[in-house]
Amino acid sequence: VSTQSTWETFYDFCVELGGRTAEVMTEILAFEADRNVITITRNTMGIKELQKDERKKLFPSIGLLCDVHDDLAACDDEDQLRDKLRVFPEFAEMLEGGERGLGGDGAKTLETRFTERAVELHKASLAKQMHYGVFYSWFKLKELEINNLMWIAECIVQHMRHRISEYIVIY
Repeated sequence: VSTQSTWETFYDFCVELGGRTAEVMTEILAFEADRNVITITRNTMGIKELQKDERKKLFPSIGLLCDVHDDLAACDDEDQLRDKLRVFPEFAEMLEGGERGLGGDGAKTLETRFTERAVELHKASLAKQMHYGVFYSWFKLKELEINNLMWIAECIVQHMRHRISEYIVIY
């Protein structure tokens, strides 16, 4: 089973459940699908063997970016990607990396900004009542907590204590 069909099947299941669960989970899953599309696009830029049609097949058919999948599949560099995402302020801002903070050159990585946005969505999910999305969000935040602990442990083992504070803040 491909990642693409997993996203879509889970999304459809949440929509079928309806109510608050659909409201909360469709927003979270749409964001994660869009994040996946941007990540695939960035990671496959410059690969001549991967044609536009093949790249597009990797994209989930949910999320805000569905209407520009053809354009994103045709992107060959970061500038083209930024240009295509200008109409989506949230993603354009993440790509610009205007925030200062972590990383070797003082800027947060795109992956860090994606993760911080996901944390916001999951925390908002936990604040709402009477839906099943709370279990998904709890699991995802617990997963991030474990990743943070692994980051801290790796920093200690590798004598990089000055980078310990670069974990993703949950609360």
